[in-house]
Amino acid sequence: MLSRTPRRAVTRTAALTLAALTLTACAASPGGAPAVVSTRSSDSPYKGVTLNGSDRVPNVALKDTSGRTYDPATHAKNRLTLLFFGYTHCPDICPTTLADLSGALRALPARTRRKINVLFVGVDTKRDTPKAMRSFLDHFDKAFVGLTGNPSKIRKAATDAHVFFQVPKNATGNYAVSHSAEVRVYGPDGRARLLFTAGTQDTDIAHDLRLLGKDLR
Repeated sequence: MLSRTPRRAVTRTAALTLAALTLTACAASPGGAPAVVSTRSSDSPYKGVTLNGSDRVPNVALKDTSGRTYDPATHAKNRLTLLFFGYTHCPDICPTTLADLSGALRALPARTRRKINVLFVGVDTKRDTPKAMRSFLDHFDKAFVGLTGNPSKIRKAATDAHVFFQVPKNATGNYAVSHSAEVRVYGPDGRARLLFTAGTQDTDIAHDLRLLGKDLR
């Protein structure tokens, strides 16, 4: 297992490096195509890594934990979308990241919170059942949306978001899954705006969401 990144704001230089490599959690090595990162300036108002806006929210029909069809792109209009790929049996990165997101949301005004979608896509279809995801997410925030689907649709969503994951073949027992460890943030126009690397403090996440929330109607 990889150890968790310390709970502090990642420096801008380190954040760019980590984003380019695509952080992974819980096993194996990075892979997949990283998102294009905009040039960072010393006067950037954001704590997270700024993306250039060329990518959009994945447009793929998944299923939420109630069994309803959920297309992230359809639900993104005039909202902020926070997208995170992980799995319910993750021992470190997933629970700590979700806890940070939960803490950040609690620090925001209710009006802003109501305009934010936090989406958790379960990449381990064998164990990430709707029931397991709902129970897992409810430990952090009952408003968090758990998404699943057949492996090809989950793979498409991950590819569109430039996210890497790898589930061991024919694995049994308490196996680990490799996956990217960042949260991607899309603006109310559905375009990629920010990336929070693993270990970004909830106060920094809240700071950036307040700024992005000013664009919400």
